[in-house]
Amino acid sequence: MNHTDYATSSREISQNRTVATRLGLAQPNTVLKTGEYSGLGVYNPDPDDDINPPTDFGLGASNPQFLAAARDLGVRYVHGNMSFGSHVPACFNCNIVHPLEPALAIVPDWPTNVAYFSTGKP
Repeated sequence: MNHTDYATSSREISQNRTVATRLGLAQPNTVLKTGEYSGLGVYNPDPDDDINPPTDFGLGASNPQFLAAARDLGVRYVHGNMSFGSHVPACFNCNIVHPLEPALAIVPDWPTNVAYFSTGKP
């Protein structure tokens, strides 16, 4: 979501919601967590570099097309990452009103750094 256009962002959010519903995963449409917190100004400047950690360019470097699509789909809260300085709120239990899209609040969590793949096969 770091560099997607509005249509792609909207489609990906909608498709992920559809899959979650089909899998029986309850999820409020007002909350969104993107893969690797993408779209929120933290990414590797070299898209082919998946080894080095991402750079925090700040919430001002978020993808405005992604933010607009999320807002238009009813998202109010986007998960941020407490490991990124720009995602850390002023107080522990606070959120951050997104500087580019005030209809969205960034609610950071503590990442676990656990990644996995799953299939429907046992």
